[in-house]
Amino acid sequence: MDEGGEDTEVTEDTKVTVLIADDDQIVRQVLRTIIESEPSLTLVGEAADATEAAELARELRPMVAVLDWMMPRGGGPQAATAITSDLPRTRLVALTSSDSQAASMDMLRAGARSILVKGASREEIVEAIHASLRY
Repeated sequence: MDEGGEDTEVTEDTKVTVLIADDDQIVRQVLRTIIESEPSLTLVGEAADATEAAELARELRPMVAVLDWMMPRGGGPQAATAITSDLPRTRLVALTSSDSQAASMDMLRAGARSILVKGASREEIVEAIHASLRY
């Protein structure tokens, strides 16, 4: 079974494939713009809910999935659990609208490697995606 992500070591020349999932179209647009403007990242898909995120992850096998904590049809924790179960090499970055400890803990328990608060800078977003692959 293909476990998602990449089998090879990530180097400076590696294009990191990213899936984003958020029910807010504007948030997805901002993330898309940031990812598409970063030479080291490649956007492979977008989802608007947890079920779609898990389905797209299985189909596209991204190296990293950026998941909103509060999405319809199960939320980020459900999507994270499904993705880590099917694709253990795919790394997860959680996206929350606040620095709520409950949100962070839910996502970390479900497999997220890092937490981003919506409104994070371009640099913070890019760094969180790359950092998720280092651990």
